[in-house]
Amino acid sequence: MKDGCVTEEFGIPSVRSDDKVVNQLDEVTRDSEIKASEIFDRLEEILNHISNIQNITSQLEKKIENSNLEDKEEYNTLLSELHATTLDSSDEVMNIMDTMQYQDIHRQKIERVINVIRGLARYMNSLFDSDIHDDDRVSSAQYIPGDKDDENVMDNNDIEKILASFTATK
Repeated sequence: MKDGCVTEEFGIPSVRSDDKVVNQLDEVTRDSEIKASEIFDRLEEILNHISNIQNITSQLEKKIENSNLEDKEEYNTLLSELHATTLDSSDEVMNIMDTMQYQDIHRQKIERVINVIRGLARYMNSLFDSDIHDDDRVSSAQYIPGDKDDENVMDNNDIEKILASFTATK
């Protein structure tokens, strides 16, 4: 390789691991799955807090039943607000979890694309595979008429002279 980025033959750029499409997609799906899992863990923790609030609310309701009549109305109003807020919070957490399911679907779609790309790569490799090793192949022509470096290219007169020298030696 020249300069670590271009192969010797045909001037084809070499491929670094960071440039490989499947590697990049694998990294995206891996990171996406890790972050989604972290979000679900945090949402579950929020649901646990909401459940604790609901338990505390139930305990307060029982104590209010045993309190005097003047305080009951105020306590019941506050409890109703607390109860409504916890229900709204639970609903929001569930909505977030539903939305996160779409993220998982997108991750699966990316994985499907990865599998198709890998299948195509295997197919292309088998399509261009050969029983002849590259070292055993005839090398490519270095100079072809029309190249910019014409001084090493033979013209028709030079070729005819060479052919004539073969026939003269026989």
